[in-house]
Amino acid sequence: MLFDKAFYNIVLHFVLLYNLQMVKICKFCGFGRVKVLKETLYTVKNRFTRMHIGETLIALMDKMPFKKITMRKIAQSAGVSHVTLYNYYDSKESILKNYLDEIISGYLTEKNKLPKGLNFQNYEHILFSLNYFDKYAVFFRVMYEANFHNILFESINSFMEKHLKTKARSYSYGLYYYAGALLNTFLKWQLKDDREPASEVASVIYKFSRL
Repeated sequence: MLFDKAFYNIVLHFVLLYNLQMVKICKFCGFGRVKVLKETLYTVKNRFTRMHIGETLIALMDKMPFKKITMRKIAQSAGVSHVTLYNYYDSKESILKNYLDEIISGYLTEKNKLPKGLNFQNYEHILFSLNYFDKYAVFFRVMYEANFHNILFESINSFMEKHLKTKARSYSYGLYYYAGALLNTFLKWQLKDDREPASEVASVIYKFSRL
């Protein structure tokens, strides 16, 4: 049994090293395998580790400029090996994108618990959204301060395109307009020192969405 466990650990170590080397090779050659390789490793089982890495990067961004943060620093601060870190991510930006994807995934899970029949423009749904994303206030603030608006907008646009599918191209622009306005309002609300209650903000958004 001891031999089997040791053999398993050796095999696992070489598999991780192989994946890391393939990432480096593909990245150097310009192949598209890097993205596929990483995404196939994102599972529910390793979600805790990935979220921990994301939260570590966010904590570092809250203390120092993004450009000064290295992958080595992230691994050391998170208490994971370089192999583990590069097994999941090939850049700091990919860590942030995956963390945001997990936030949105959790949002969808919680949204499904709401009463059926609520659409995105209902007051109850707007209030729920504000309260849910408010739990990740530090993340959105550091993203805003680091000028990573592109990552935020790309994610919310992808969310709208995926979950509010429509064949009418003109209606898609309406979705982009609503999503952008909602995100901008949320960010401005997050940055205020004397924030209004979420219920008040939700009421304003609801009234404007009805115009």
